Amino acid sequence: MATSPVPPLRARPTATLVFMGAVISVVGGIVLATVGWYVRVSTFEGVATGASARFVFQSACDAEARPVIAARLADYGVPAAPAADGLAFDVTLPGAMPDEATHLPKALAAPGQLAVRIDGVATPATVTNVGMQLAFSGSPITLLMLNASLPERGVTASLDGVEVDIEEVTGPELQIAARAGDSREAIRIASDRAVQLRHPLPCAVTVVGGP
Repeated sequence: MATSPVPPLRARPTATLVFMGAVISVVGGIVLATVGWYVRVSTFEGVATGASARFVFQSACDAEARPVIAARLADYGVPAAPAADGLAFDVTLPGAMPDEATHLPKALAAPGQLAVRIDGVATPATVTNVGMQLAFSGSPITLLMLNASLPERGVTASLDGVEVDIEEVTGPELQIAARAGDSREAIRIASDRAVQLRHPLPCAVTVVGGP
């Protein structure tokens, strides 16, 4: 699937995100960006060209975790089939990044649990929609729509126990910045977070086998 050239940045529109397979479109035409960090945004033709591999995981909830991992793989646009036994998937790697065979299993096994605090006090927060876009500054962000509005100040958040940098808070919209020296790595961080938060795992999952 080819994508249109990225148009110049304009004022950020309201955060209405539409998922289209492995591609996220920000309504308002700011940017078309792939969810998967593997995919070359300007040249992706929808065909994985990398090697075949088997990713093997271990958990206490295989039956519940299997469809979640399958949904994450679908969001990445990675062809995959569950193995007959255990929590394992036979995949065709995209062939776009040199470390995808080691990074992808770890990303698939991340819990995807968000914790939000207001002035240091934990507050319930349910993610109702999540995607990736460019901030007004031009840096990639993971954009979350929550079930309740947050104050503009005093909000902190962590993902899987690690505090993240907040770009902006606007009502129920929470923008998490992806900090990296390389722009492609920043896209990878933002897109991994979008996939993980969109499909949180029901229990702890460990990578036990791969390429």
